[in-house]
Amino acid sequence: MNLRIPPALANKLPIAGICIGMIIIATLSYMSLFKIGDSDTNYAWVKHTQQVRFKLEQTAFASSDAQAAVRGYVISNNPAFLTPYEDALRKLPLLLTNLNDVVSDNQSQHIKMMQLSASVDSFLALMQRVVQLRKSAADPLAAMELVTEGAGDRALAQIRTQISILENTEADFLIQREKTAANSSKETRTLLIIGILLAFLLFGGTFWALSREIGQRRHSDEALLASNTTLLRHTAQLELANKELESFSYSVSHDLR
Repeated sequence: MNLRIPPALANKLPIAGICIGMIIIATLSYMSLFKIGDSDTNYAWVKHTQQVRFKLEQTAFASSDAQAAVRGYVISNNPAFLTPYEDALRKLPLLLTNLNDVVSDNQSQHIKMMQLSASVDSFLALMQRVVQLRKSAADPLAAMELVTEGAGDRALAQIRTQISILENTEADFLIQREKTAANSSKETRTLLIIGILLAFLLFGGTFWALSREIGQRRHSDEALLASNTTLLRHTAQLELANKELESFSYSVSHDLR
């Protein structure tokens, strides 16, 4: 069955299809931009977690270097060994301040970070006491006793334990945030694919409707042209018949006269 679309509706279909298509494209573009922004936020959190873990590792290395430097100085009494310790004195406060800032969004991590800061402060105070005792000519063996009794090892072990707890929590955050970021990217791709398919179907349907209407109009024009041609031919035949009738009438009238 050949479905005939009313002319009034047929004229409006292409414009309506194009308008709807533009609305869909604009809507999908907005949603895609929103999703992309959401993905950027998720990946920013992933980067944030990686930075926290990196700074925690730097804190652990700086603390270990400080203890090794102080121990080497106590044993050798060579001030050159104190260079890593002096670097740690400058680096650790900055690392701890930065870490406190970046984990302030999470109350649990912030509390653990405050505890780590306190442990590092106690550790540095102990290292400073050992250095001062070793520099003192009155009682150089007191520094050796602090080293051999393991006070520095216990303080460092406490720091490493606290850093490990913080890193494990950040590792869980990293897994969760990477999964969220991946899901967000997947949703964005799916949204874009659906949008492209919808736009393709809509514009394809509009093109089909236009092509169909153009074909119907061409067929109507051809039929009208054929009718006009037939009418012109009949008109010509009628004019010829009229001329012949006039000639015959003139001939009869002449004979009668």
